[in-house]
Amino acid sequence: MNVLCVIPARSGSKRVKNKNTKFLGGIPLVAHTILSAQKSKLINDICLTTDSIKIKKIGLRLGLDVPFLRSKSLSSDSALSIDVVKDSIEKFEKYNNTKYCLGVGNGTDA
Repeated sequence: MNVLCVIPARSGSKRVKNKNTKFLGGIPLVAHTILSAQKSKLINDICLTTDSIKIKKIGLRLGLDVPFLRSKSLSSDSALSIDVVKDSIEKFEKYNNTKYCLGVGNGTDA
């Protein structure tokens, strides 16, 4: 069973401009999420989905493979998270020539 972690990190933010690239504790905000995912023993692959070259470069520096940028339509304020996740899974499955298990949970379910 292959488990894919999808990290959505777009550049647009209404309240805090460019929040994912702002530093918190000496590293960009998005890096905290990436580093946590990398520490997990349950995750096989990590997909950073973004519309930003700057966020993509952060992922690359942390050792992620970021093979695509998210489309404008999935980066808008009206885009649904589920559509972003579905798109990311489809693209990452093609890129890695693999299938990932689909499930949503808080990590406590058996």
